[in-house]
Amino acid sequence: MPTYEVKKISKSVTLVDVHLKNVNESFTIANLPDAHWDNPHCDRALFKRDLEYCKKNNIFMVFPGDFYCAMQGKYDPRRSKENIRPEHNKNNYLDLLVEDAANWMKPYVNSTNSVFGVGNHESAILKNCETDLIERFCERTGSTAMGYLGWIIYNVRIGSNTAIKPIKYYFHHGYGGGGPVTRGTINQSRTMMHIEGADIMSTGHIHEKYNNETLVMRLDTHAGKYEVKSRSMIYCQSSTYKQEYGTDGFHIERGRPPKSLGGTFVEISIRYSDNKMEANYRPYFFSTPEFNIERMEQQERGLRYNTGKRRWSLVHYKSLEPMVQVLEFGASKYDDHNWKKGMPPKEVLECLQRHLAELMDGEVNDKESGLPHIGNIMCNAMFYSFFTETQEGMAVIEKLKLNDRKEENRI
Repeated sequence: MPTYEVKKISKSVTLVDVHLKNVNESFTIANLPDAHWDNPHCDRALFKRDLEYCKKNNIFMVFPGDFYCAMQGKYDPRRSKENIRPEHNKNNYLDLLVEDAANWMKPYVNSTNSVFGVGNHESAILKNCETDLIERFCERTGSTAMGYLGWIIYNVRIGSNTAIKPIKYYFHHGYGGGGPVTRGTINQSRTMMHIEGADIMSTGHIHEKYNNETLVMRLDTHAGKYEVKSRSMIYCQSSTYKQEYGTDGFHIERGRPPKSLGGTFVEISIRYSDNKMEANYRPYFFSTPEFNIERMEQQERGLRYNTGKRRWSLVHYKSLEPMVQVLEFGASKYDDHNWKKGMPPKEVLECLQRHLAELMDGEVNDKESGLPHIGNIMCNAMFYSFFTETQEGMAVIEKLKLNDRKEENRI
């Protein structure tokens, strides 16, 4: 398995030392732009499949922008209630995007295997909200943060020796609409006109997927010789993990076709040519899994309505019966919901601890009520949660504190 050492030179240049054990080993670069991770239409199962594949095979991952969708902020004119995940529909929206994404991605990305670029979605947030989502995300995961475009130089080593000349990888998030006929190939030609020396070019943005090999001709004048030679330049146009096709919406209203999903990959191995070692490139991608529009929309509706809501079906209600018995005992002795009138949380915990100590000493039932100690423990745990975790309960405690202060002042 290859290993990597990453050194960021600047916002636009990063060096990666690739360590191989022998000439029979290879390494792979994954191009994974336009995840739109926070969008409800992101196919996270597909994204996770590719991340797991990269993790298993120790593939170096490049995310050239638009990892985030990030369009649901208060001042974003593109915002739409149906395009925000419920767990992000809160006042600290951008903070949640950073924290949730970092936690979700930590099993897959770290300081030695990944680079994240900026896309137009992240640059819009930086411009309008003055916060850099990618920098903040990378601070939490250890990944390397770069800009809208950049160069990654791969130095391949076998042992302590450099095996081949550095591989120059150029990425640009992308631009334009990518016409339905040309599918971004015009942009490819334009890019190649002004970028010199790249062995691999990678882009995203237009949600199209293909790999192209272009032969670049040059005149070699080394050692006084004049030889016309060619070299391969691999162009990777990677798609998205956001499923935009359905029965309605922006994509459908503009007559756009279904898009291939997922990233592209380039395997780089070493071959001998003219008695010297050089890089051999094998670009590939995985086909898009079959999807069913109706089932997909049902899943999205389920996400929209249920994500972030508590799954009460996981509770075993029969196990709570001892707690209900204790509540019934209290209601007959005092009144229904008498406990909601308030008691200091510390006293609640002390009461819980007494019942727990009795139970641990082998006493199953409380001597006063004859009811199970476990029921009293559960009741006190619920009381404590009510007074410390709910708005209603905290308001009761604040009222008790206010009354206590009034009594003190009266004295």
